Amino acid sequence: MCRILENIVFWEFRGQKKTLHYFNENAKECDFVISDGSKVCYLLQVCYHLNTENQKREINRLLEAMKFFNLNKGLILRMNQKDSITSNGKRIEVIPVYKYFS
Repeated sequence: MCRILENIVFWEFRGQKKTLHYFNENAKECDFVISDGSKVCYLLQVCYHLNTENQKREINRLLEAMKFFNLNKGLILRMNQKDSITSNGKRIEVIPVYKYFS
């Protein structure tokens, strides 16, 4: 289901003519790097269900990208969950996909 959700997010951004990249550094991958020209605007992880088994991994991937691009905020798009996480002075918003694109 996660791959389907990632594809939905990808095509939504493509329809908005956003410039999309992914991040892969130090064996940590962030699903979407959204930029405006050469400036990175925001970072997104897409995860169908965030739970105790994958939460640390997903957050660490996003934090690594945030550190690399010197951003203090990142997003995790989920199917239904909403939350706010702060780690090392960085803020991660967990938002349901349907709310993000509404």
